Amino acid sequence: MADSAASFRAFLADTYLVDLADAPEAQREILRSARGEGSYEECLPGSDALTALRDRLDGEEKLPEPYPTDWYVAFDGERSRLSVSEWVV
Repeated sequence: MADSAASFRAFLADTYLVDLADAPEAQREILRSARGEGSYEECLPGSDALTALRDRLDGEEKLPEPYPTDWYVAFDGERSRLSVSEWVV
């Protein structure tokens, strides 16, 4: 598939990267919290920002095995794997 780690990262970015740099600030705050704390939790009713983030991700390509329910996302100049265990909205 790739002859180097750099080639593999380029393949992942071309195929799976969801660029959230243009997401509204409230959505990026959710992502920052999840990245910084290792998780993000909301109780019902979910916020408008969480609902909008879920709607945006619903149409995006997810990663292959072993992370078939996760996304490869970019925001704030960093890339990471985003895993959602359960949506509250």
